[in-house]
Amino acid sequence: MSFSSIPYFEPFITSLELKYQNTSLSEEELRNLFSRAYYTLFLYCRDTLSITPQVYDSHDNIINKIPNTFAKNTLRKLKNIRKKADYEEDTFTSNHAIILSLFRNVKTILSFTKEQLESKK
Repeated sequence: MSFSSIPYFEPFITSLELKYQNTSLSEEELRNLFSRAYYTLFLYCRDTLSITPQVYDSHDNIINKIPNTFAKNTLRKLKNIRKKADYEEDTFTSNHAIILSLFRNVKTILSFTKEQLESKK
């Protein structure tokens, strides 16, 4: 099944950002936030750049095809945090700086045009 038909999760991320500004997020919300933010940026970059995954392409192969260094590095970092949030139940922690950085990076990358994503800078 292709993910291209699934809408991005930007409204969900925005709603959690608003909640985070006024209160704290539960563990479940934090874990979901990191996962949805990763997939939102991953799908946005893949679709905006018209990267067609091959049958056995991993996410890393697709991320490596993104020319923009900031987007590529952000996705790599976020992928690692998402894995911790999804799979390392006992060791997953979040801190304020990482959460604020996530919100900022999601907004930044989603504002990139195709030309900006195609640029190395």
